[in-house]
Amino acid sequence: MAALVTFGICLAIVIVLLIILSLLMGPGFFMVILILPVIVSEGITGETGTFNPNGSGKKSPLFNLLMAFFTIAQVLLVAGLLFGIYVLIAGLPTTSKEVITSSREVLSSLQIYRLQTVNLLLWLLTGTFICMWIFNIIKFGEHIKNMSPITIFWGYILPLLTYPFAFLFLVTTHKYLAEYPNGDQHIGFFSKAAGVIYSIYLFSSQIQALITYVTVLRRHNAQLGFQYWFSLGASLFYKVVFIYFVVRILMSL
Repeated sequence: MAALVTFGICLAIVIVLLIILSLLMGPGFFMVILILPVIVSEGITGETGTFNPNGSGKKSPLFNLLMAFFTIAQVLLVAGLLFGIYVLIAGLPTTSKEVITSSREVLSSLQIYRLQTVNLLLWLLTGTFICMWIFNIIKFGEHIKNMSPITIFWGYILPLLTYPFAFLFLVTTHKYLAEYPNGDQHIGFFSKAAGVIYSIYLFSSQIQALITYVTVLRRHNAQLGFQYWFSLGASLFYKVVFIYFVVRILMSL
């Protein structure tokens, strides 16, 4: 568990650094990051002109999927290099049962009850956001078809792909809390990884929403009504609570 948490921290550091550098250096920095994924994706699909303003126009779904895959793989590779540097300097994080048992946070019955309440709340919120996702697909289907493939992927496909990670973590943590302190067998490697991955996705999506507000909506003086601010506030509340829940569960293992 210690090694997984350390790698998750390295991954979070890489994502935050990429966001900060992109804000400081502008769109040109994104082009530098995407050079390798573009070269590989163009080589596989045969499509060209990605960085050419007068290039081949919209890309195929396969190209966009490959771009997303190789971009994520590139970020994970950089995080792996950072983790390797940490291991060389500080050594491999210990995972011995004795150290884990002595350093784990022991939860009281009141804390367990509160975490179970948070778990139930996250179940309800996650289900609500899925219903909202389905509602938006049905209501704005024609408008969504006119969006670029990248916008569709990041705004509609990627959230759908990450929801299983949320449910996996919520299911296993529900069993863990119900049988605490002897229920840690329910939270295996994949469940821990699911919680960390989904938390990173929530954090990065919130940063993306903030960047969209600053660079697009505010710059163009868009009229933002109650529905926008309510949705933004509800989304922020959900993300903060879920990330808090993941951190508390990992600290108790």
